[in-house]
Formats: sequence, structure tokens, C-alpha cells
Amino acid sequence: KRLALFEMLHSKGVTPIWKTTTYTRNHNYPPSSNCAEGTDYEMCVLAGTNGCFDVSWTSSIHARHYYDDFHFSESDVYRAMNEQLLGILGYLPNGYTLIDVESLLVDEELTEEQLLEEERLVETFFEEKGIN
Repeated sequence: KRLALFEMLHSKGVTPIWKTTTYTRNHNYPPSSNCAEGTDYEMCVLAGTNGCFDVSWTSSIHARHYYDDFHFSESDVYRAMNEQLLGILGYLPNGYTLIDVESLLVDEELTEEQLLEEERLVETFFEEKGIN
């Protein structure tokens, strides 16, 4: 069915793009997406290099850059995703400099205690700012 879908889209002059699953704050897939990794892989193979919007790098985003388990509080994460998609579509201007996301990444896997501490710090920050 997947191949038929991609072939139908190509026959209509539409280039399909598959966005892989964004990782959660705990650096895993959402609980409802237990087959996401396999599906993402298969869809990216079908989509090819110019049709795979691969955001697997979000598995390395530091927990402090999440608003909650599923949403980023750091606008540079969304900027990086937008730049990546615009690059796939061919809409980035010549000479455009992509944002460096290295400062957003975790150097190493965090322990459960570190993740809980990061979550506490984020919650304290939002409470102090009066943000729900």
C-alpha cells in the first residue's frame, strides 16, 4: 500500500515527503508509536534522499529545551526543523547559513535522576514566570 501511494503521488507530479517521528523529552518515541522506527525507516527508503525529512536528531536534544514531554521550548529546534524542510524542498537561498544545533544537544545520555532534575528546573522556571 505504501509503494502504491508513493507511485500514485509521483504519477500526479507530487513529490511525497515523509517526516520521521520526533523524539520525546526522555529521548524515546511516544508510547503510542511502538512501531515508529521501523515505519520511519521504510517510508524514508520509499521517499528517497529528497523525500525523507529525518528529525531523528531530536533524540539528542537536551531535556531542558522541552516545554513538556512532547513540545520544545527552544525556538531554535523548530528553526532547525524548518531549515531542514526548506532545504529538502529547495527553498533555502544560496549562501544561507543553517543554525548550529550543537548547543541544544546532550553530550551523553542522561540518567533518570538527571531528567527529573531538568524537568524540575523547567517547571520552576515556568512557575516563576507565571506560565502554565
